[in-house]
Amino acid sequence: MQFFSVLDLILVPIWLAVITILALWYKSVKIQTNPVYRYFFPALLVKILGATAFCLVYTLYYAGGDTLNYFSDSVILVDSLFQCPSCFFTILFGDNSVEVYQNFSPKTGYPVYWDSQDAYHVVKLVWPFVLLGGKSYLASSILLSSASFLCLWKVYLVFTEEFKGLYFLLVVAILLMPSTVFWGSGMLKDSITISLLSLAFWSIREWLVKSNGRLLFVIILIFSAYHILRIKPYIFISFAPIALFWTSRAKIRKIKHALLRVLIGPSIVMVAAGLSIGLWLLFSKYLGQYSSVDSILLKASVSQKDLKRDYYKGNSFDIGEFEPTFSGVASKFVPASVAGLFRPAIWEANNVVMLAAGVENLILTLFAIIVLVKIRTFWKLLMRYPILQFCLLFSVFFAFGIGISTSNFGALVRFKIPLLPFFTVLMVVTVFSGWVLDATETDKYKSQEGV
Repeated sequence: MQFFSVLDLILVPIWLAVITILALWYKSVKIQTNPVYRYFFPALLVKILGATAFCLVYTLYYAGGDTLNYFSDSVILVDSLFQCPSCFFTILFGDNSVEVYQNFSPKTGYPVYWDSQDAYHVVKLVWPFVLLGGKSYLASSILLSSASFLCLWKVYLVFTEEFKGLYFLLVVAILLMPSTVFWGSGMLKDSITISLLSLAFWSIREWLVKSNGRLLFVIILIFSAYHILRIKPYIFISFAPIALFWTSRAKIRKIKHALLRVLIGPSIVMVAAGLSIGLWLLFSKYLGQYSSVDSILLKASVSQKDLKRDYYKGNSFDIGEFEPTFSGVASKFVPASVAGLFRPAIWEANNVVMLAAGVENLILTLFAIIVLVKIRTFWKLLMRYPILQFCLLFSVFFAFGIGISTSNFGALVRFKIPLLPFFTVLMVVTVFSGWVLDATETDKYKSQEGV
């Protein structure tokens, strides 16, 4: 399949103009009540540049890859819509069975990822962007990256409400980190899942933490959780229990009376733990290899060994062998977590893409060292802000999960992007804690003075 054509010279400028007009209009409306929207359009442009760079790298440098297969399969799905609408809807809402596969034809072509349910589920989510993009790979990717940006922007809005003195730094932490811009902008599982996770995070905060009872947030949460489960169940496993712990801690902090907090607090945490177990049991049929502790441990061991094989061309690392048991996996908690958070290092990079990740990890490592120096301030912030407790727990346990099951740097830098905004926020808030605490005191003063 040809991924660039003369059509790109028409469609890409048209969509860039449409996105620019809509974005500037949206910014002009929102900035009247929220000054952070001054960053909206510049950050969106960086996201679009990330999508463009991603397309060029995979077509001109790698000359292949999953993203191009997702695109070609999406083109086939779009073609089936025009060739046979009834066949299209059968494919879209059906399972990956032989009977449904028969709805494809030589005129539409046959998908590459039909035998992989999680991969073809990405195709089912991506096809609208391919349709709107006129089956242009670049135009479709720009549209997808713009939609992904809107999801991450919701995360940015959440944190700017919490930490009013760090507007620009939070833009960098959440929206402009190189890995997020590059790997979170292309037609990949990773850009889809980080977008869905962002929506889930935002909807939980609005619905459970802020007690906004609008049905919309429940629908968004269910939508996001369902699609995450279909694509990467381990993200849901990592996110759901920690999100419930975060909401329970936020509820406890809202109790004014100290004695009531002591009496009611443990009950709220126990309810959150019970809900976590209940969710695991409820969605176990969607979890596949993640439906039990034993299968998760075995999956981690097998994946870690597979990604060290010779055909990954030396782009791998080794945290050491371990048995697929709880004690065997637990023994690798520190090296696996460190790998998930801070590797590859600059000296481990063997291409330009890994070098960018290495520079990013160097900065995060320096920030982490500063956090250790300011450990008392770090602890003070954790106790004051339950949302930072979420950032810490989710980042560390997600990093451990990918570090224990991944031994290939190329996979690692992609797999870690769901944790990256939250971990970077944690680092930024601690390193620049003076600004955060000053802003908090200012708000308190205004509240007392009735400003």
